[in-house]
Amino acid sequence: MRTFTIAFAVILAGPLLALVQPVAQAAEKTPAYVTAAMNDPARSADRANDGRRKMAAVLVFSEVKPGTRVMPCSTPRIR
Repeated sequence: MRTFTIAFAVILAGPLLALVQPVAQAAEKTPAYVTAAMNDPARSADRANDGRRKMAAVLVFSEVKPGTRVMPCSTPRIR
């Protein structure tokens, strides 16, 4: 039974890894305009959170281009 479970897990892991790979490749290819926007001096207060927020990956994924208007959205914290 254990051998069957391990084999079943390996079979399911293959397609999942194929889905994750393009995301990892996209994160590696950060366009120059995204890097320039992230290094803008006006963002100095936000730069400390960029790693946690994965801002470069978010900008690449959302296909934000130079000249695109972006509205920051956030939800209030309810405590």
